[in-house]
Amino acid sequence: LTASEACCECGGGFDGDLPSEIPSLSPKPTTSMMPSAVCFDVEDWIDIYDDDCTWYELNDPDGCPQDGSVLGTGNLTASEACCECGGGLYGYLPSATPSLSPKPTTSNPPTQNPTISMMPSAV
Repeated sequence: LTASEACCECGGGFDGDLPSEIPSLSPKPTTSMMPSAVCFDVEDWIDIYDDDCTWYELNDPDGCPQDGSVLGTGNLTASEACCECGGGLYGYLPSATPSLSPKPTTSNPPTQNPTISMMPSAV
């Protein structure tokens, strides 16, 4: 290295901690954040007035205090079927990048004895 590359006073050098020449192991394993659950409105739900969950998002305050008790498809209220009203279904979206399983997935081997169908065969 030249003085201008190595010397901070000369415009070079390094601001911060230098990386070690030998990597070290972390005392605790690092963890990633669990994916956040995402709310999904109950699919194809509509109330007795033919309104879906979008109507409640646009017309009822958060939590649907005014109309959340209106019944709809499957005998569910808006408060049970719509995320906006505090209901809905929770699930996880698939990750953008798939991850490999740490060990292979196994299944049972095929049975040694074939089964006999009780259905008559076509002649």
